[in-house]
Parts: sequence; structure tokens; C-alpha cells
Amino acid sequence: MTASVINFQDLKLKSWTDRDLAEIHRVAHSLERAGMRVETESGLTDEGDPWYVICDAASGEVLIHFARIGSRYVAAVLCLGYRLEGSRLPRLANANWSSARLGQLRRLPISQSNDTY
Repeated sequence: MTASVINFQDLKLKSWTDRDLAEIHRVAHSLERAGMRVETESGLTDEGDPWYVICDAASGEVLIHFARIGSRYVAAVLCLGYRLEGSRLPRLANANWSSARLGQLRRLPISQSNDTY
């Protein structure tokens, strides 16, 4: 049996910052204000990069997937079939979250997603 030593300082550096989490929570609250019931979940990939998903509470389907890969941020809106990338999460979180877009999240079936990202 082998043991692994985890450096918690390294994990903290790779985790979401408080500002990142505030932006993601703001997006989740925007969905709730648009009438959706959402749940969230987060974690780290095997490589140690953070991810965060916002799911439809009724179906469990992932609506929006946020990730930081190295120094780049990704926001994927699966049921609309698009992905945004950038060097700053606030810029992604502020892009394309109009009420019309939020309404489409509720109406489009997940089968129309394009998850080749």
C-alpha cells in the first residue's frame, strides 16, 4: 500500500477565489430570479483544477459548467451549445446572461446541446 501526501497550500492556490465564487453565485441567483430552481456542486479535477456546475434542481441536468484550467476560465452553457473562455471570470460571468438567454435555458431540451468543447 502506498500513501500520498497532499500539500493543502497547493490545493488552496488552485481552488476558487472568494471573488470567483461570488461571480458564480451571482449567476446562480440570476437563474433563480428568472424562475428556475437550481442546485450547485463543485470540486477539483484529477489535475487539481476547480470546477463548478449549476444544475436544474428538478431534472439534475447541468445548465452551466464553470472551470479554471491553468490560468484560463471556461463557462459552458450546455443546453445552448456554447462556450466562453477568458482570462477573467467576472468577464465571463457578465457575458450573455440576459433575461432572454436565461429563458432559453428553461425551454431548450438538453438533447440540443453541443458538448464538444
